[in-house]
Amino acid sequence: MRLLPRSSTTAAEFKELSVNTPHGEILFTHEIKHGLKRVYIRINNDGKVMLRSARMSINEARGIILSKSGWIQAKLAEKRTNAVFDPLQNMHYLGVQYENQWIFNEKMGIGSVKIGFQAGKCVFEYNPQMMRDEILLEKLDGFYRKEAKKIVPPLVEKWSAAMGLKQKSVTFRKARSRWGSCSSKGGLSFNIYLAKLPPECIEYVVVHELAHLAHHNHGAQFWALVGRYIPDYQRLRRSMKQFAV
Repeated sequence: MRLLPRSSTTAAEFKELSVNTPHGEILFTHEIKHGLKRVYIRINNDGKVMLRSARMSINEARGIILSKSGWIQAKLAEKRTNAVFDPLQNMHYLGVQYENQWIFNEKMGIGSVKIGFQAGKCVFEYNPQMMRDEILLEKLDGFYRKEAKKIVPPLVEKWSAAMGLKQKSVTFRKARSRWGSCSSKGGLSFNIYLAKLPPECIEYVVVHELAHLAHHNHGAQFWALVGRYIPDYQRLRRSMKQFAV
């Protein structure tokens, strides 16, 4: 079982419940939604256990949680020991951290996900059938790739003209250690996760990689060139450390 978002059409009913299990007492919120054909369980990062289903008795709801108590307690322990940034719970976009909101839409095709922003939250609308966390992360990566391809090329053109440097090509890739790179042949490659950064940091990365067209190292001349166009680059470099690549 996995949890899912709230439908935006019909108001849901919520009940705060608890059940004693062989693994200890479990407090949970039962979200009752008319028309649901499946039962979903989700454990939030704050340790809140959510049960989502069509209307059923309190004893039935407790019975479901009881039957999954071992799994629930294991997940709670895992979240306590791995309290790290969860991209399925929160996400960064252009320097802003958004809480993710999940909206269940059984009319969508299996595997379909829509990502957008509404009321200060990042809204994921999808059909949970056959959906796994790995697939959702792939969809989120696709969002970042699309946004990076939209944001970065105009900045490359802007700064290449200003600096009098011309790249051979611009490509995008998913990377875990670098925001960008410059090849010996003059090709620039940018991390799709640049879309997580504030706009001023994205501009710094673009200038940084363009500067490598003139200086293929991080020597004094390289940093002097970067500083000519981005005077506060040291501050920006420090601020980028808070964003998970």
